[in-house]
Amino acid sequence: MGPSIATGNKKTLDLEDVPQLDSRDSVVGAFPKFRNRLEATDGEGTEVTTLKLVKALFFSVWKDILWTACRVYISEVVVL
Repeated sequence: MGPSIATGNKKTLDLEDVPQLDSRDSVVGAFPKFRNRLEATDGEGTEVTTLKLVKALFFSVWKDILWTACRVYISEVVVL
């Protein structure tokens, strides 16, 4: 992020100045997984509720949440 911020302070950023996301993190990669999870809960009724959206979102990204939590825990243990 440092080089992007430095470049942004000097000039308006172009698309070429910003690093691209990994395909799994872009909407092209993440949305199909989210949609499949949401459709998998469709057996619970046809209406999309807040709970269904939260469950689909959580189960789509739970590995990333767990990995981030582990990294935070390890960094806190190292500081102590």
